[in-house]
Amino acid sequence: MVDEGQGETGVADSDEPESSTGVTDTVLAGDGEESASDGVSDEGDSSLEDQVPAPDASAVTGDAAEGPLMPSDDILSLDDPATDFSLTDEEAAEEGVKGVSEQSDAAAETAKQVATVTSYRMYNPNSGEHFYTLSTYERDSLVKAGWRYEGVGWTSVVKSNTPVYRLYNPNAGDHHYTTSAYERDSLIRAGWRYEGVGWYSDDDKGIALYRTYNPNASTGTHHYTTSLYERLNIVSAGWRYEGLAWYAVDLGPFAPSDADPGWVESGGRRFYVGENGQAVTGWQTIGGTRYHFDGRGRLSTGLSDIDGTVYYLKSDGTPDAGWKDMAGYRYYFNSDGSMYRSGWLTLSGKTYYLDKTSGAMATGDKWIDGVLRPFSSNGVCLKTGYQVSWKGLHLAAENVSLPSYANGSSWSYVHPCTISAGATREQCIEAFIAVAYEYMNAGTPWVDNNCGRPGTTVDCSGLVMEGLYAAGMDLTGVAGGDFNPYSKYYWNHSFANTWRENQTFQPVSRSELERGDLVYWNGHVAIYLGNGQIIESTSVASNVHVRSLYAENLILGYARPFTK
Repeated sequence: MVDEGQGETGVADSDEPESSTGVTDTVLAGDGEESASDGVSDEGDSSLEDQVPAPDASAVTGDAAEGPLMPSDDILSLDDPATDFSLTDEEAAEEGVKGVSEQSDAAAETAKQVATVTSYRMYNPNSGEHFYTLSTYERDSLVKAGWRYEGVGWTSVVKSNTPVYRLYNPNAGDHHYTTSAYERDSLIRAGWRYEGVGWYSDDDKGIALYRTYNPNASTGTHHYTTSLYERLNIVSAGWRYEGLAWYAVDLGPFAPSDADPGWVESGGRRFYVGENGQAVTGWQTIGGTRYHFDGRGRLSTGLSDIDGTVYYLKSDGTPDAGWKDMAGYRYYFNSDGSMYRSGWLTLSGKTYYLDKTSGAMATGDKWIDGVLRPFSSNGVCLKTGYQVSWKGLHLAAENVSLPSYANGSSWSYVHPCTISAGATREQCIEAFIAVAYEYMNAGTPWVDNNCGRPGTTVDCSGLVMEGLYAAGMDLTGVAGGDFNPYSKYYWNHSFANTWRENQTFQPVSRSELERGDLVYWNGHVAIYLGNGQIIESTSVASNVHVRSLYAENLILGYARPFTK
């Protein structure tokens, strides 16, 4: 989304990173060359390998039968390197140039007169590219070609000391925009076509244009927006934030020039005038409360980017702390209103993970520091301590849920999870073994392909599976099969053989055998207790029992459910 008054976006159609097609990244501003923001942020790492991205533009998928909607050469791809897409005075008048004094009487009191022009924002629903232009002719031509007009992107100055260069990739069919002459020249050497100056950045640094990068897309790899909400949304979806691209004109109000000291409202915004008659700026403590005022003295409210830190502030400028849902993602703001972006966060005994780049709360299964961590839909981490790392298996401190086809059947028993989120490997192993003893102490008999409650019936792999459920390990749809009590009974699966043949659990040698490991025979599996003892459910005895590992020969292998 864009800020109010900036038009619709369409980014929601393309905010998930697309599948990679091998396109190389784009060079950022290099040494000795500054962008509008004094250099693109180090968070961006897209680099060009001195070659043009080669994917054929016609391979881009979309809904239109005629293929992707690309700007035609006669409209957008001009051969004259001296082309200047910014407007002359005469063209500016035709395109609707205005001065900031037209915005409000209050602004006119202190605003210097500056000619401005509208920048239009277009979206290609087939390629995912956004295109920006000052030209109503280009805008209207693209609409006729099937592009989606998304409204005004921002307002530009007609002229400044900071041009925004426009380049075209003849292979991928998309455009790139930059204030960096170094980046421009690097792309030209790589085969991009320089199309001249697209517009100019506001040297007064009015409103920041954020630059983001999709590392997986083949076209439309960069996106530019004035909306902090939109930036957060697409970065949370997997895009990379690369810093400030350039500046648009700020058409908002200025502080009144003749106000008395204290709070004052002008043009719908609040200011605080000091004893010297000037509106204060930056961070200020007033009446014991800390506020922030922008460069024009306007009180910062709502979602605000202040010196590179994102804040959420109430309408009165005070911090709005706690959880906030925005654009499909959830964020947490500290007591000072700043966004929490430091990873792990514990609140009221529950542990969450907030992405260190976007600040978005993790849900589902997420790889964090090389470990697959499970999170609930509410963001609570279900396993913060020891974690299994084998073939997608992982532990969760919650009861395993069986697939819908098993619900309501006679074979849908899942032993409740007994571990805590911070459980160690040893604690998980003991929870696993404790379930086997629970079945033994209940006098549970062996019945082939059965996996019921303690005291009913269970076979060898059913005993193992119920023990793993106690450690929150879900075996359905992972690790080489669909392992659950329902599939065991109705499909007559020999899970013991399948686990061994598919290496569902990490294979180990006889010399490596430890407590909590598995021992395989043909059609049989048992749990190793240590000291040469196993616990099992087998037809050779009436109930679950403990016996010597060496009482039966022809062992086929060993495996470790709880990897080190």
